[in-house]
Amino acid sequence: MSTLLSAAGGTLVAGGVVLMLRRRRALQRRQREDGTAIVMPTGRAAVTEQALRSRDSTTELLLLDTALRTLASHLAAQERALPPLVAIRLGAEGVLLHLSETANDSDGQLPLGAAAPFTAVKDRSGVWWCPADSTELLDSDELAEVAAPYPGLVPLGEDTGGGVLLIDLEEFGALHLTGSRRLQMLRTLGVSLALSPPGQVDVLVAGEDTAPGLSLLDAQRVQPHPDLETATAAAGAHHGDQQRLMAEVDLPDLFHARVSDDAEEFQPLVVLCDLDTCPAPQAVSRLDSILDAELLSSTAVITSDAQPARAAAGEVWEIDTDTPTLAVPNTTLHCVLSMCSDDEYADILTLAVTADSPTGVPATEPVPLAKLLPRSRTRHRRCSFTAAALGYRPGGAESAVRPRRTRRRSRRRRRRGRSRGGRV
Repeated sequence: MSTLLSAAGGTLVAGGVVLMLRRRRALQRRQREDGTAIVMPTGRAAVTEQALRSRDSTTELLLLDTALRTLASHLAAQERALPPLVAIRLGAEGVLLHLSETANDSDGQLPLGAAAPFTAVKDRSGVWWCPADSTELLDSDELAEVAAPYPGLVPLGEDTGGGVLLIDLEEFGALHLTGSRRLQMLRTLGVSLALSPPGQVDVLVAGEDTAPGLSLLDAQRVQPHPDLETATAAAGAHHGDQQRLMAEVDLPDLFHARVSDDAEEFQPLVVLCDLDTCPAPQAVSRLDSILDAELLSSTAVITSDAQPARAAAGEVWEIDTDTPTLAVPNTTLHCVLSMCSDDEYADILTLAVTADSPTGVPATEPVPLAKLLPRSRTRHRRCSFTAAALGYRPGGAESAVRPRRTRRRSRRRRRRGRSRGGRV
């Protein structure tokens, strides 16, 4: 396991935090009063921000977003559904998709034909590749109306080759975290979802101790609930709304909805809950029923507990946070988990609060020009000339012209000496 600031898997989380700070500080600068500056972090939070910026992954995030939305655009044009996705390996060299075993073509046969900008990897069924320098990537104008096709993507860590590994929560449905660092992993996933660049995600946080303060990152996305029962009720309402909407627009499933004109209406919802501090067996059973519904909605559940995953839910992926290397189901990928330490989590929240402060601080006084100019070590005559070029004469008008009279006298003495045949 690696902390967020020391692992490649933390670059997407760092990128999300940096983008959030950039947006909030731009708003602060527009709203600040004359003569004031925006509030900046100090101490450990400032050090954490510098570390996050050093791991900024803006280039990789842009590549991922462009590649996936280009894929969605081509699939929609071909009237094809979005293929179910298990995981993505992202690196500077490109994007590698690992499709679900349930992905098939219109005749129900494998392998499913790839669509631009991806091509099928030879001898690897269900694996598609898009290089970073692909000429088939659409530009921002062409993608302006294309919604993010996989908004449930969340970074889990890094693979054994050093690439960033993301999983699709919509495919897994439920994750259950165990081990000594389960809460750190749960909160890291919460940060990733609250600031998710791949798409808008609503997050329901059940219990006061599950992810305290997470709503500070985005009060619209993150909704705290005092217990799992109320969060489950909200998830049930979300599930029912999406099922009704799919029926109204005559969509057979979520994969067709993702490439439809109504794609943005099917926003994912993820429930976070630490069952150690917020136990609710009946509510968990109701969430399992939502995930097992015949017509799937964009709903996922992430729980943590000292106990193993509930026996009744065979589809829950149990992740032991103490395992050095984790195998991703239905793929050949192996993952080293990346997660925030308690201090890093607190620092990220502090950065969010600081960047949201409505008050400014007195602006720093400008440094005088005289302190910025280097001092000359030459003789007084050259120094006077340099100062005069800047519009300043140190000794007044008489001092500034005195060297010229001295030079005239020196020339007269030399001429007299030559006419007399002597030396000056």
